Amino acid sequence: GNRGAEQRTVTSSPVPIDVVSAKQLQNTGKPGLMEALSAVIPSLTLPEKTGWDASGIARAPNLRGLSAAEVLVLVNG
Repeated sequence: GNRGAEQRTVTSSPVPIDVVSAKQLQNTGKPGLMEALSAVIPSLTLPEKTGWDASGIARAPNLRGLSAAEVLVLVNG
């Protein structure tokens, strides 16, 4: 949807937008999506794996210092 008269673009948005192509992700050679995104977007950080407990299975990323609860990631395709 569009809430305004004009559509926003990556360059006109008041908030940062990162657009990543499938080719960019493939070119990283990383096995997982989060690792590939982290390689393409330097401001995306993943916490280090700690030990063998279950909490290490789901690692929530941070983007520009914001937690996963404060970031919207949209995947097309």
